[in-house]
Formats: sequence, structure tokens, C-alpha cells
Amino acid sequence: MIVQKRMQHNPVTIGKEESVTTAARLLEEKNVRSLLVVDGRKLVGIVTSGDIRQALPSPAT
Repeated sequence: MIVQKRMQHNPVTIGKEESVTTAARLLEEKNVRSLLVVDGRKLVGIVTSGDIRQALPSPAT
């Protein structure tokens, strides 16, 4: 099997200056587990739902 058969064809992107809260909302809205981080049209990284969970304060229990 080749990667092309498993890849996401319309990846969701977020600007590198966006907030962690915005990233969390986008992950939920788009029902994805990762976002490609861009600076203009240049790919500069990837952030996952796990990264975002670690960065956000935990809810009060």
C-alpha cells in the first residue's frame, strides 16, 4: 500500500500566530486530530490534538 491511499486529501491548516484555543476549536469543528501549521503558504510544522490538550489548562474537577 502506498501513502497516497491513506493520506488526507484536504488537510486542515492553521497560521503559526493563531492561539492554542483557536487550534482546539478548529480540531473539534473539523473533526481532525492534527493541523498543519503554516506561515503564509509555507508549511512550518504540525500540531496534534495531544499537543493542544497538554497546552490547555485542565478543566476543574
